[in-house]
Order: sequence, then structure tokens, then C-alpha cells
Amino acid sequence: MSSTLCAKCGYTAANDIEVPTTPVPTLLGGNQIASTSEALVIYDTIAAAEADISRIDDEATRLQAVLDGLARKRAAIHHHAQVHRAVIAPVRRLPPEVLSEIFLQCRETKPIDTSLSYHYANLDKAPLLLGSICRRWRAISLSTPRLWTTFALTVRPKHLKYDVLLAKTWLGRSGTCPLSIMLESKGHYQNTMHPLMQVFLRYCERWYDIHLCIPQRVMHALSSAKNRLPRLQKLYISGSMSEPINTFENTPQLHHLHLSGAITPSIIKIPWNQLRYFNTGWRSVNNCLELLQLTPNLEECTVSPARMDLPSSHPPVHLSHLRTINIHGSAPHLLEKLLLPNLRELVVVVDLGGHPSTSASQLISLLSRCSIEFLSYNSAARPLSDFDMIRILETCPSLELLDLQNRAPICMSKTLIARLACFRDRENSNMPQLVPKLHTITVDYTPSHFDMLAFADAIESRMTLSGGEDSTSDTALVTELKTVEIRYIPEQESEFLDLAVLLRLRRLKDNGLNISIMQEQEYLL
Repeated sequence: MSSTLCAKCGYTAANDIEVPTTPVPTLLGGNQIASTSEALVIYDTIAAAEADISRIDDEATRLQAVLDGLARKRAAIHHHAQVHRAVIAPVRRLPPEVLSEIFLQCRETKPIDTSLSYHYANLDKAPLLLGSICRRWRAISLSTPRLWTTFALTVRPKHLKYDVLLAKTWLGRSGTCPLSIMLESKGHYQNTMHPLMQVFLRYCERWYDIHLCIPQRVMHALSSAKNRLPRLQKLYISGSMSEPINTFENTPQLHHLHLSGAITPSIIKIPWNQLRYFNTGWRSVNNCLELLQLTPNLEECTVSPARMDLPSSHPPVHLSHLRTINIHGSAPHLLEKLLLPNLRELVVVVDLGGHPSTSASQLISLLSRCSIEFLSYNSAARPLSDFDMIRILETCPSLELLDLQNRAPICMSKTLIARLACFRDRENSNMPQLVPKLHTITVDYTPSHFDMLAFADAIESRMTLSGGEDSTSDTALVTELKTVEIRYIPEQESEFLDLAVLLRLRRLKDNGLNISIMQEQEYLL
């Protein structure tokens, strides 16, 4: 075996080769013609150079083979060290119950929601991925039933055999834990998917949170679950159903329901009196009221009424236990039909529909009949004027938390900011303090929409309030503002928060106000 490169002196066979000097220096770089004798010398020089090049190539090939061998040996030794390092790794000393809890934190945390998207079991994510690491991890994952309690699947007839096997394997590992199952379909078909539905029916006594967006024939394949749903608490059903569904008629613990699509009370039988939360889905005002009439014990609801300019003919609906309502869409004629004496939280998203002043009047009418404590208003689609917003807030003397999502130059005007401020000397003003119990406010801020420095002054006026011994002082009746959250929305990507504004808000923070500025999930203050 030939010698390799010397580690001490760097010797290699190529070191014996010297770069030759030209035997005809007078001919190089000129136009002279070589004589016969000079040509013979040049031929000999070229032959010697090509021989040296060949020797150098051979030596380079040999050295490359040596390097490749060293690289393979290094990789083998590195692997040897790694496998031994793994034996003494701290994770090996973790008790199984600790690893089990870590595995639970690795699960997909997305809740079963109402958005239609296609769901497949991910083989490259927890919990399936955990079992492919090593035998110990696989044993721990298989002995942790809570890892397998959430199962989401898009039902596909052409993959029936695979889906049946997957569902059996997955749900079979869930032990006795409550199950959250999402079944959705891709397209419409006549196949009842009976073998797959039988797998889910086998575990129906443990159904807890069920999301069904499947064809009616597949829905009827689950009908044998009737009277076998003792643990079902949450149910979402979507789609177009023309035949009655009585699978969920006897569900003693059902308290959370979301309906979507053309599903009416005459189609589905539900223990309506049990419901504590109800999402009506997108439907007409009359249909919303018809459903709400069936749920007298609601504590929270979400309504998405379709636009309807004509007043509803439905009689008023009295929900004495309702504390929270979320309104998405057009609602002026819905609000006038709702009697909510114990309402405490109101969230309005998108717009109230109709003319803004009419909508504001309907909202004021609703708020005047309750003691609201939290109001969130998203006026991006159809903004209210500052006058209407002031009228609304004047109706809420018990308001404690206010969230104004104002992505357009609307109600956060100088007039509203001035009304929010707390003035210690009101001798010259007959106007009452706006929202005197307010302790938390959240606003969207775009520099061209309102004056943040004026807003900061209004905030500061409500920070340190003390009526002293004079209990009749206006400030003695006003709650001290504690928390301010600002969502900064620049009009251009390159736009930065004004330094004067940032310094002003920072001074408020230094004075004890819990204030934060957020831009796209990043805190600026």
C-alpha cells in the first residue's frame, strides 16, 4: 500500500514534481518560428509535462480515496459515540408518567370547530410519530389513552378499507376516555359507509364532543346510537337534511349545540331545555328566533342572522339566564325581539345591518334592558358614527370592559375621546361621566384614524382617581382605569409607531398603568 500524506511534513509523491522552466524563453510571447532542433526540445518538454500531470492526477485520486475512507470511518465512529451517548441521555431516566405527560403536550391542540376543512390522521405527528421513535416510547404512547381521544377524519368511500383499519386502531387505544370525533365528507355520495360507522358506533357510549358534516345517508348509519349517548356534551351538525334525525333525542348531558346549514327544529330532535350554549349558524331572523324560543335555559349563544330589512313577525323571545351573546352579521330586527334581563357580555362582529343609526337604536334598546359589563364591537364593515357610539356607551353605566375594533376612521373621534376622559372639575358641564365603571379598554389604532396623544391624556385622567373625603365628588364615582390594550395597525408595512406616541404611552406604563401595544402578535411595549 502506497504511503499517504505525511502528517508532520506534508510530504506526498507529488512533492517530487517541480514546475519546469521553459527551454526556449526567447520564443515565448513572440512571433519567431522555432527551428527544427528547438521544436524537438519543445515536444520533449510537453511530453514531460503531460507525464507529470498524469502522476499528479494519480496521486490526487489516491488521496481522495484516503479521504473517503477517513470520512466513512469518522461517520462510523460518530455513530458509535451517538448510540452510546443515547444510553446515558437524561431522557432515559424520565419516569414513564413524565414522558406520558410530555407526549400529551405534543398533541394537536386545535379544537373541533365549525370550519369545513379536510381532516386526515397525520402519520408524521403525535401521537403516531411518538410510537416510531423506540420501543419504550411506543409502549408509553400505547399505554396513554388520552393521546388517542381526539380523532378527525374526512370520510372517503374509495378509502373505506384503510379508514376502517385506522379508526379501529386509533380508537381502540383510547381506553375508557371521553372521545372527541370530527367526521367530514368530501363531496356527496350515496355510500352509507356502514363498516366505518360501525366502528364509531362501537364507542358511542364514550362520545363527548362530536362534529358531523356528512351526507344524510351516512348520518342515518349512526342512528343506532340513539339512547346510547350518556356522555355526549357537545354536538355540531352541518349540512342539508331533509329527513328527521332522532339520534340525539336522548342525550342527558348535552349542553352545547352548533347547527349549520338547512337544519330546522322539525328535522332534528334535541333536548333543547338542557342547552347552555347554542350557535344557531347562519339563518334568517325568524329561524333564529324560532330556535332560541326552544332554549329557555341558555347561558351563552352565538347568532348569525341573514340580512332581512323587514321586521320579524315572531313574538319576543325571553331568555332569562342568558349572560353572553355573540352577534355575527345583520341583526337590527333580531335585537328588538330579544328580552335578556341578565345579559352581561355582548360581542358584535361585522355589522348590525340596515342603516347604522337604526341599528344603534335597536342596540341601545337592548342594552337599556340589561346591565352590560363587557362590550366588544367590530365595526369594520359598517361603522357607527361617534354620536351613535356615545349613545350606546351612555346606555352602559355598568360597563367594565370595552373592546373597540375600529379598522376605519370611525367612532374614536375627538368627541368620544373627550367623553371618555375623567374631568375633576365638572362645574361647567352637565354631561355625566361616560362608562364610569370602566377598568379595561382595548382599541385598534391606525395613526390616521385618531389622535393617540389625546387618547393618552384621556387615559391618564382616569388613572389616579380619588374623591378624598368628599363622597359627592364625581371622581369618587369613577373606577380607576387599570388595563389598556392597543392593537397597532400600520397603514403601510414600512410604517413604524411614532416615537412621541411610544414615549407618551411608556410614561403611562411607568406610572403604574398595565398598558400594552401589540402588532401582529408582537408586543411593542
